[in-house]
Amino acid sequence: MKVETIPYKPSFKAFLLYFGLLFSLLSVMIVGFYLALEREKSFTEYLTSFVYLYFLIPLLNAVAFAYSTRRHDYFISEINDPALAASWVVAFLQKEGMRIKSEDGNRTVLESGKTFFRALNNWFGTEMITVSATEHEVIASGNFRYIDLLDTKIKFGNVPFRDQPYKHS
Repeated sequence: MKVETIPYKPSFKAFLLYFGLLFSLLSVMIVGFYLALEREKSFTEYLTSFVYLYFLIPLLNAVAFAYSTRRHDYFISEINDPALAASWVVAFLQKEGMRIKSEDGNRTVLESGKTFFRALNNWFGTEMITVSATEHEVIASGNFRYIDLLDTKIKFGNVPFRDQPYKHS
């Protein structure tokens, strides 16, 4: 059995969406605090005291979000029964809190069972895992959080397809 993880570049769309969300929330908070507490100063005076943080906080958080939600592909190859491995992967991810969104042939799409992560998926498209089985390998593609759980379980846990002798075709 051979496993390999391939990370992809962060999504610029997710970065922009998250930056826009944080920037607008921070703007609402700043204006709200100004109106509630600092009316004697002008708004430009009030804003100059933390203008760098006003841009840096959303920027740094958006960069961290884009890198933490980038897509990873996880390949399980050199196994005799890819269908068994794919069904085990789906069952394992379901035990970890995911649920099947769609299933067709050799491809299963899973989404988080938690409301917060489903909202992240609806807003930014980052929380889906796709498991597909080909003739010679199983490919799990999605968020690193779940790919890392899968990798750790396969490398250090007891999986039913680990010690099968691989028969080359």
